[in-house]
Amino acid sequence: MEVDIEYLRQRINEALEDILNNDYGENKRMSLEYLDHTITGACDILKIISHSQAVELREPVVRELGKYNK
Repeated sequence: MEVDIEYLRQRINEALEDILNNDYGENKRMSLEYLDHTITGACDILKIISHSQAVELREPVVRELGKYNK
């Protein structure tokens, strides 16, 4: 199964923007973690993206999560 990585990138960026604009406090952190797990699951469980694509797609999510794990 081939997935359009640009489509996924757009959906992930939209989800990330929604989280950053509408979630607060602990809920924001939990939503970011869920989004991160969703991307990882697309690679590890569903096998619809490669590991390198998962790393690339996770980058902005992990960057935001880093702000909460300091």
